[in-house]
Amino acid sequence: MYLFDNDATVYFAIFVSFWAALFLEFWRRYSSEIAHRWDVMGYQPEEEHPRPEYLAQLRNVEEKTVNFVTQTTEPKAGQIKRGIAPWLICRVFFRCHSGRSSFLAL
Repeated sequence: MYLFDNDATVYFAIFVSFWAALFLEFWRRYSSEIAHRWDVMGYQPEEEHPRPEYLAQLRNVEEKTVNFVTQTTEPKAGQIKRGIAPWLICRVFFRCHSGRSSFLAL
C-alpha cells in the first residue's frame, strides 16, 4: 500500500506535531508573562471606552446608524475621510514599484 512519497514524511509529521504543541505552550506562557508585566490580567475589551476627543468629533455627525450587535443608535463616521488616505498611499506604493510614471492613472 502506497501512503507517502518518502519515508521521512512520517518523521516530519511527528516532529511538526511536537513542535506545534511546544510552540503553543510557550506562547501561552509568554502571553501570560506579558499580561502580568503590563498589569492587564483581568482585562475585558468591553471595559475600554472611546476617547473623549473621538466622541467630540462624533457629536457633529448628523447621520446615524443602528449597530446590529448591540441594537443601539450610533453616529456614522464618514467613509471618505477614513478611506482616501489609505487608498492614495496604496496607489502611490504600487505605482512606484511597478515602474509606471503616473501614479494616479487607472
